[in-house]
Amino acid sequence: MSRSLEDLNPEFRQPLIRSMKAAELIDIHMVPYETERHVWRQAKLWRQSRTTSKIREMQNFLRVQGAGYLADVIESVGPQKGQWATNAIPGMSWHQWGLAADLYWDKNGDEPGGVEWMDLTGYRLFAEITKIHGLTSGYFWKSRDAVHIQMPKDGTPKMTIQNISDAMKDRYGDKHP
Repeated sequence: MSRSLEDLNPEFRQPLIRSMKAAELIDIHMVPYETERHVWRQAKLWRQSRTTSKIREMQNFLRVQGAGYLADVIESVGPQKGQWATNAIPGMSWHQWGLAADLYWDKNGDEPGGVEWMDLTGYRLFAEITKIHGLTSGYFWKSRDAVHIQMPKDGTPKMTIQNISDAMKDRYGDKHP
């Protein structure tokens, strides 16, 4: 898991940094806690709230579509336990493309999960600022993901799943981190 803004695509990184600096002017300090997310981490997050049958169903679908790499990544992370975290399988999150980041509002010097997570004021204001800089905030989504900022307005890459799988294999390779 990366927290470095340097790992982000420069086209996204620059407006994100401008947004963070603008937020600082109104005493909202946003701290990146996850920038580029490896395909294996995405697979773990996706798997953790899925039944075995749903996981197998997705793997079968991916293999039929020629996306064996993504199916293998989902299989390779093994069983996961936890609450729902994402609907995006590996490759379908902008995090894997360096075009998304999760940031927490450092209201009182707290780490993620502190009191500021209960107060959405800073997230709402930051979302408005990012919108001015051409970014998309999960704060405005129906499923509200207030910590999430991405560059593309679209929810997922507009490519075939096979092309996404190939791009992820090129980007991340076969080695599990």
